[in-house]
Amino acid sequence: MLRRNLRLMNTHIIQGASLLHDVAAVPILRNLLEEESDPDRRLTIAGALWKLSGDPVFIECLNQARTSRCNLLEGAHLLKVLWLGDGRAIDFLIDLLDFQEWLVRSQALGLLNELEFGRRMGIPAREMPRQPDDYRKRRRDPAFRELMTAAVRKWNFEMKTGR
Repeated sequence: MLRRNLRLMNTHIIQGASLLHDVAAVPILRNLLEEESDPDRRLTIAGALWKLSGDPVFIECLNQARTSRCNLLEGAHLLKVLWLGDGRAIDFLIDLLDFQEWLVRSQALGLLNELEFGRRMGIPAREMPRQPDDYRKRRRDPAFRELMTAAVRKWNFEMKTGR
């Protein structure tokens, strides 16, 4: 039923196909992506393709969102960066610390702190324990990358299992 309704382009239907691991929906989603021009919907479809088949178009859409300098990477879309599941997610978040829009920078900083300290911060960005320069300086530190990559994987596991 979800597959039949994918053409409605409802975000919940698209996400439902990936949550139910409907691999048969991949060709339909690829066609929808080719036809779609809206960056928000493209990122949603690409995220579903990533979850279903590891399609690198997801990475392309993330990079397009970052380089377009639009606010697309706020909120829920920002969390999708963690789906990368490895050091690319950390690099992407650190790169967003230089983003033009304050809200995107602030949310990226909050997410990095949350990953590092294993808890929600709930405080203004200027009061976070770590600041942008802290993350920029430690970006290439192997111990830091290992810690943060483990935190990304833990976050993904908890989101997937509800634990």
